[in-house]
Amino acid sequence: MLKGSTFKLTNDVVEQNEHSKYESLDSWFVSGLCWLLMVCINSVGMMMFSKSLNESTTSFVPTLLTTASVYCASALFGVIVFSETTSPIWWFGTFLILAGILVISSSNKKDKRE
Repeated sequence: MLKGSTFKLTNDVVEQNEHSKYESLDSWFVSGLCWLLMVCINSVGMMMFSKSLNESTTSFVPTLLTTASVYCASALFGVIVFSETTSPIWWFGTFLILAGILVISSSNKKDKRE
């Protein structure tokens, strides 16, 4: 009876190790895929930002649009992918940051006119 129990226990351990090996491969594959996706998306974003800076007469509009889109996209992806909730305080903070960028940019425009 003890010998059979040991054999069953050994089989269970071997099956668990085989399963863990495949889980580890899946984990590495998913991590690599996410890393590759992140690099591609950031590359496209930087390329688009560079083109918008090149086309714009000032850096104000591309900077404001990039900042606004990053905050809004992070909120949307957080809700869609991770089922997060964004509080009104988070949105108020985002509004303050964007308002601050507007104030700083508008004061720079006034200085250039004078």
